Amino acid sequence: MNIVENVAHDHKKNVSKGTITKIRDKYDDTNTLINKPRSGRPKLLEPEEEKVIVRAVKKDPKFTAVDIYNDPELNQSNASIRTIQYLLKDYRNRLSTTNL
Repeated sequence: MNIVENVAHDHKKNVSKGTITKIRDKYDDTNTLINKPRSGRPKLLEPEEEKVIVRAVKKDPKFTAVDIYNDPELNQSNASIRTIQYLLKDYRNRLSTTNL
């Protein structure tokens, strides 16, 4: 049994023939099932750094992006004010949609 058949066998329940065909074609073309890297610039802030910033804002909602930017403990990656603003905007948008 080859790797594609193993995948199909392990996931027998709800795997369509089309999915198996795509997996087989990908394996035939690349000799691997690992995904290729995606395009686009990598994020500057690691998920753990984002969590630290969000926790600080949860603790004190009056924290601004400038406050975070100037705090070396919160801004370890030396992110710009704009990057921090994007993070806070995203956090606040998620917060407002969950409270509907």
